Amino acid sequence: MKNLLKSISNHIEIKIFCFFLAIFLWLYVTSETIMRKNFHVPIKVEISSAMNIASINTGIVLVGVEGERKAILKAKPEDFSLIVSMKDKNLPGIYTETVLPDDIKPPSGMTITTVSPTNIIITLKKG
Repeated sequence: MKNLLKSISNHIEIKIFCFFLAIFLWLYVTSETIMRKNFHVPIKVEISSAMNIASINTGIVLVGVEGERKAILKAKPEDFSLIVSMKDKNLPGIYTETVLPDDIKPPSGMTITTVSPTNIIITLKKG
């Protein structure tokens, strides 16, 4: 017991300094207001009633966002909206649609920084 008390009381100033330094660093990291994160966002394809989707090269895109820490920590992939409209395509065929950051609607407090892949290949056939 004496050895335990002796080891605790040795260099007490350094131990107190380290304790407060750890608290300061924890507060600094958790108070960071801007955060970055990636989300796998599902793609919704709108088509005309005369067409069906034969194939699509991917069902999701990887979206990089930047914004308020609270908003990003609460966000889920379902909170994002990515709709690719193919309603004006009335002929069967293979179409390449480009997805830009402006095409994705993020929750409030966030901005889209990156999208991958940027090209989606959709094959349509007659319905």
